[in-house]
Amino acid sequence: SCDESQQKVRSVKLLLAGLLASLGVSVFAQDCGPDTPCEIAGGDYHLRLPDGPGPHPVLIWYHGHRGNGASIHRCGGLKQDFLDQGYALLAPNGFRRGQGSRSYPARDGAPRDDVAFTFAVLGAAKTRANLDMTRVYAGGFSAGGSMAWLLACQAGERLAGMVSVAGALRRP
Repeated sequence: SCDESQQKVRSVKLLLAGLLASLGVSVFAQDCGPDTPCEIAGGDYHLRLPDGPGPHPVLIWYHGHRGNGASIHRCGGLKQDFLDQGYALLAPNGFRRGQGSRSYPARDGAPRDDVAFTFAVLGAAKTRANLDMTRVYAGGFSAGGSMAWLLACQAGERLAGMVSVAGALRRP
């Protein structure tokens, strides 16, 4: 029956997870990823890992206004240009007011400290994967580009590089 087949698949997955864990291979990233967000205090993020054991350099990519982290992983360009080159793709979800759209206000006094949230996301992702914390890059599009600027201004010493696509540093 279908239920018996699903139980067998679950048993094999648990056995494989135990085997991999005994070899020191992280299996935690399986519960969330490109389509299912990884949840932490203050929000969530999407993580996609390249093949291989790492340590992987990290590209933090911020989505534009009304976007979401899952959409970042559907972009063929980021996959081809970064994931296929060994980078972990980390896409935090912007703050959502109520049931409204997600965005990054990218300014002081915003409802959530997105710089602190970014480093909480990075720390959580580090527990899920073998990440190279000396090679963390940040970028984004539009409102996400503004967020990348804010991150670079407030914590640039923790980044190896930053790029903004159609996003400017906001005033005040």
